[in-house]
Amino acid sequence: MKSFVGVRNRLLESITHNFAVPLLISIRKNEPFHFTMNELESFPDGTIGKDLVVYLEKKKFTLMKNYERHDCKHIIFGYEMDQKGEGLMQFYFLGTGHYSLPVVTSVLAYLLLMPEEWSSFYREFKKGRCGKKINDLDKMSHNQLVQMRTSDLQKQFLNNVA
Repeated sequence: MKSFVGVRNRLLESITHNFAVPLLISIRKNEPFHFTMNELESFPDGTIGKDLVVYLEKKKFTLMKNYERHDCKHIIFGYEMDQKGEGLMQFYFLGTGHYSLPVVTSVLAYLLLMPEEWSSFYREFKKGRCGKKINDLDKMSHNQLVQMRTSDLQKQFLNNVA
């Protein structure tokens, strides 16, 4: 079983980093992210920018071009930046009614490749049904997003979630 998990994780990483991310970058015309790790580190404590860089440094990660907003969502919604955390977050988003191509394809991949997590995925989907749609979050500029207080965004988007 341990070897399957290792193969699965490498497969998911390969699909994500070698196929999905380049495809989405070519399709999407994202607003450029104008902040470095050092700049985010100078933000006030409790802001998304500061909390993001603290988390990334703790995990020994760096900012991934065109996925900075996505990483902010991990901070806001409290999901780890690993395979399971990513799957949980995608199911939560699906539950909120966010039916984008990345969310739907991710959900299908996680259903196929992580059957041992189905109950956890279903639980997050149900939590998402009570959550606020993330459209307002996606409309914010990067500059606006990283300067907001993490706790304010969590209250706004997770207020009704049990």
